[in-house]
Amino acid sequence: MIAEITSEEKIAFDKEGYLFVQNFFTDIECDNVLDVFQNKIKHSEKEFYRIKSNSLEKNKYTKSGFVVNPLMNLHLENDKEISDTFLKLFDSEKVKNLISKIDSRAFDLYKTMYFESNRGTEQHFDSIIFGKNQRLVGIWVALEDISSKNGGIFIYPRTHNLFQSEYFSQEIETLFQKYCDLSSKKQKNYATQNKSEMLSIYKEGNEALELILQKINSNRLGPNFKKGDVILFDGNILHGSYRPESFEFSRNSTSAHYLSKLKET
Repeated sequence: MIAEITSEEKIAFDKEGYLFVQNFFTDIECDNVLDVFQNKIKHSEKEFYRIKSNSLEKNKYTKSGFVVNPLMNLHLENDKEISDTFLKLFDSEKVKNLISKIDSRAFDLYKTMYFESNRGTEQHFDSIIFGKNQRLVGIWVALEDISSKNGGIFIYPRTHNLFQSEYFSQEIETLFQKYCDLSSKKQKNYATQNKSEMLSIYKEGNEALELILQKINSNRLGPNFKKGDVILFDGNILHGSYRPESFEFSRNSTSAHYLSKLKET
């Protein structure tokens, strides 16, 4: 069933930066992805691309036997069974229709990710990391019941508006520019492994961000997800994932990013 988005939900997405949709994917659709992960990926000796390192690595496991290094771009795998499974989920008419409800432009599937375990993900803005000029939209899918207990996703409503200066005061705009500059420096220092300077930049950037969140009254929101629930979010929104209560819990979930197509010249 294709989700119907009302005009009120479209307005809410533009204002808040996210949309939570229950029962978007069926159990069968979720199980197809879980089965491919279990049977073709989890116990494979093959190297897969990873989110953090952006390079090929073999699977590593927690003490509970969960893959600890999240996977990236499984829709591009040479193994057709793997790639077709992720394309069937994320390049489907169902997802395209959902995105079209909040933005009428055409979008291309840009990146896919898969998580079995989770140690908590630092809050971040995808658009700062990827540095893209097109509009970025993300979708996150719960393949099992997920909450803060096993490390569910969280977002900060309205923070996507920080990229549009007319929404906030000059003080907030200045603070946000400071945060963006520090984020850029942090990425450069991470590459050179200058840990001392990186920690100093990290602290200063977080202090600026926390002050911004207080001033715009944006509080962390992390819904409880049932299997098949999704959250659609603006690529400019601040988000991350909770550190789980115990690493004995899995957090089977998958996500994708979409970029608006560039106009032909």
